[in-house]
Amino acid sequence: MQKKLIALAVASLVSGAAFAQVAPNNVTLYGIVDMGYQYSWDNTAANAKNMSEVKSGGLDGSRVGVKGEEDLGNGLKAFFDATWSFASDYNSTPTMGEGSSVGLEGNFGKVRAGYFGNFLDDNTGTDASGRHGMINSGSLYGTGKYENFVAYYSPVFSGLQFKAGFSSNVGGVDVAPLSGTGIANHRAYTAAVSYANGPISTGLAYAQYRGQTANLYVGNNKKDSDLNAGFKYDFGVAAASVFFAQQKDGDQGVVNLGGFEKKNFWALGVAAPIGANDTIKAGYGQAKLSGNGLNSIKGQAWDIVYLHSLSKRSTVYAMYGNLNDEGTVIANNGGYKQAFNVGLRHTF
Repeated sequence: MQKKLIALAVASLVSGAAFAQVAPNNVTLYGIVDMGYQYSWDNTAANAKNMSEVKSGGLDGSRVGVKGEEDLGNGLKAFFDATWSFASDYNSTPTMGEGSSVGLEGNFGKVRAGYFGNFLDDNTGTDASGRHGMINSGSLYGTGKYENFVAYYSPVFSGLQFKAGFSSNVGGVDVAPLSGTGIANHRAYTAAVSYANGPISTGLAYAQYRGQTANLYVGNNKKDSDLNAGFKYDFGVAAASVFFAQQKDGDQGVVNLGGFEKKNFWALGVAAPIGANDTIKAGYGQAKLSGNGLNSIKGQAWDIVYLHSLSKRSTVYAMYGNLNDEGTVIANNGGYKQAFNVGLRHTF
């Protein structure tokens, strides 16, 4: 009986060592659960009632993810991540809305492939206000993620980094060029440069889009494009930022400005800590649609956010946002132009 117990103990040690050899060196479960209350009023539609609701994602969208990496030796490692988004206020089905990717990282930099935030989205991080909340200056301009995306990130040289990427279809699954009748295989060619050192954080990103129809590659018509740049400086007592973006709606069917040819957007932000646990953020943004012989229209938004850290993982917040839309610049919050929300965000 004693020999059997010893044999079982040895077998368990061997199997444990074998598992350690094939398992990733580091796997982390992480996420956010955000829940709050929101009151919205001043709707663009006549006779629309004010809205009172318990609402998920007032400060950040709720999500759960897993990520990990494996040391391959000689300075090379493999990594992966997969993050599901969900609404925490009802029985929603989680989706891969926050992205998933796999890649390699070493002395050459990093190569990543999958569905994840594009370089344009990276630059929104320079906005000191964060553009949080259900109504905010970020309602005037959006970036997002690319499907079918392969990206290269150079090593960081004293804070300076270069990026280049390609997506075979920014809108979904690849299809054969001669199948279907609609526009498919919207390709994206993108590059960026960023710099972060001490109190300075800045970035410039550009993307050009080319569509492909069922029988003809659209190569001679005007290209859709997106350009943005941001700059933030942290003075210690407060951080200030300026952000600019320009979108062009050509003939590719990727950027859709509702018949207009161009959108210009700019935003200002400030974030000021108050003591060790409190922060106030404020932001203002303005967008203008023009071109194609149409009369220009503008939209503007401003917001103010108060954050109080209960701990490293739990934050309570309160915020107010105001939108002023002359036409179709903004599509946000069900047509309500003003909103106030409070809530709790917990990270893990």
